[in-house]
Amino acid sequence: GKSMIVGSDTEALVAALQPDDAEDAPVLRLSRSGGTLSIRADAAPDLSAPVRVMLVRYHPRAEVAIQRGENRGRTITYTNIVTSLTDIGQWDGSSALQMDVGATGKQMSVVLLQEAGPGRIVAAAETQ
Repeated sequence: GKSMIVGSDTEALVAALQPDDAEDAPVLRLSRSGGTLSIRADAAPDLSAPVRVMLVRYHPRAEVAIQRGENRGRTITYTNIVTSLTDIGQWDGSSALQMDVGATGKQMSVVLLQEAGPGRIVAAAETQ
């Protein structure tokens, strides 16, 4: 919600996708062992405000045979199907981030550090 651009303006889109202050952004490190996802980041005292630690679980791809309706008989491929979005805590950056959360199953995991409200995402990382 920070920038307004026309999707067909490739140059503006690429520029908008470049992270602000990337050198100051915390670096998230994720590892998965069994059903546990470990989330780590070094202290980041320069955060402008505490961030929410969000866990996104998703399936990268699924093909679905449509049984009814106008698409009946077709097979549709869906991608990046989010199955859950969980707020797992808050981090103020004053000390290292160390969280372990349950992440069972074959779904992919993404962790976002997001400012309050529909705020900007200051860091993200992905693991299987």
